[in-house]
Amino acid sequence: MFSFVLGIGQPPIEYRDVIRADFELYEKIHAGLHLRGIECELDGKEPWFLCEAHSEVDVDETLFALRDTLKELRQ
Repeated sequence: MFSFVLGIGQPPIEYRDVIRADFELYEKIHAGLHLRGIECELDGKEPWFLCEAHSEVDVDETLFALRDTLKELRQ
């Protein structure tokens, strides 16, 4: 289980840190992943989960889709 907290300068310590995150950016990332066939948690405050059913290919596919999405958003 892991999550992203975007747009804050330091790792979050408490919930108030998390609610200052850039949820608009998270939603753009979510949309980019969705377009690339990757389903992830829509709520930027919720964690992502990995399980034994996810193969290394699944993880690679997700990371490549994330990379491509972030490159697109930087333009």
